[in-house]
Amino acid sequence: MRPSAMSNSALSSTLRLRPEGSSLPKGSGPNGGDHNQRVCEFYEIGSEELYARGRQKQRVAAQSLAIYWAVRELGLTGISLARRYHLTQQSIVHAVQRGDKIAREGN
Repeated sequence: MRPSAMSNSALSSTLRLRPEGSSLPKGSGPNGGDHNQRVCEFYEIGSEELYARGRQKQRVAAQSLAIYWAVRELGLTGISLARRYHLTQQSIVHAVQRGDKIAREGN
């Protein structure tokens, strides 16, 4: 199902996280994190593509949503995510903002 075809409630139930105790394993790389797997399934991309460099619109949206959840729900630091995603700290801040907007709009 494409992201634009889902409502907010469908998005929430499809991509629900387990905030209590969920985290990305240290050094997990492209295959780590339950939330990343759900984002990849939702956007129909491979887990290695989530961490790839580039500005493909679908990848940016997927990364933004994964980063947003990692910061807001899992409490991971921007520094650790910047290293994992090969981004600057400022890019992480923007990704969190984009991810928040994506989550609120259900897109």
